[in-house]
Amino acid sequence: MKNIILIIVIFISLSINAQDKGFSIGLEAGPSIVTLYGDNTTDFDKKIKISGIGAITTKFNFNKFFSLKSGIGFERKGITSYLEFTNEFGETIMEGTSTSNFDYVTIPLLAQLELGNKVKFLLNMGPYISYLLRFSSNSSFDINSSSTLDSFNRFDFGITSNIGILYKINEDLSITIEARNSLGLYNIAAYSGSIKTNSLAIITGISYSLNKE
Repeated sequence: MKNIILIIVIFISLSINAQDKGFSIGLEAGPSIVTLYGDNTTDFDKKIKISGIGAITTKFNFNKFFSLKSGIGFERKGITSYLEFTNEFGETIMEGTSTSNFDYVTIPLLAQLELGNKVKFLLNMGPYISYLLRFSSNSSFDINSSSTLDSFNRFDFGITSNIGILYKINEDLSITIEARNSLGLYNIAAYSGSIKTNSLAIITGISYSLNKE
């Protein structure tokens, strides 16, 4: 936790001290559809799981077309699945849903292309790294889960890609709406098999330019 607080302090300090270098700082949040994939999840009847993401963002503008975007945020990933238990005769004796939640701190590094003037088309892509803070699970039937935080690798890594639009309210303020996909490439299962993350989010953001011309 001390390391996370230190990252946040350094991140905000760099943003504030870079007012003359094309920086902006902002907030973004939105709902997401999340799931898990890999050979440890192939037997699950997966259902849509709605989750969410929120972040502090910063952006460095190299010119009017190209920028580098990063930030630090909280993101919940996981899976909701339908489970059915049968007896030796193939008869259903219990059924219900099970949900697993993975709470991450996430830092992306995205190259962003901007086309337009007052209204801009955005295209972002780049890697992200996440650190697992908490794991929890629950089900609609009374079965104790054998999974704990130690069952998973604490780090996740993947590729994020976005498309969206940016609208400039004035010279300082802008709002964005983006569709974002984050595809996990790293196996988060600590022991056997593979489990990887995936999320698709609709993000709304607001940013403030720190440029003082």
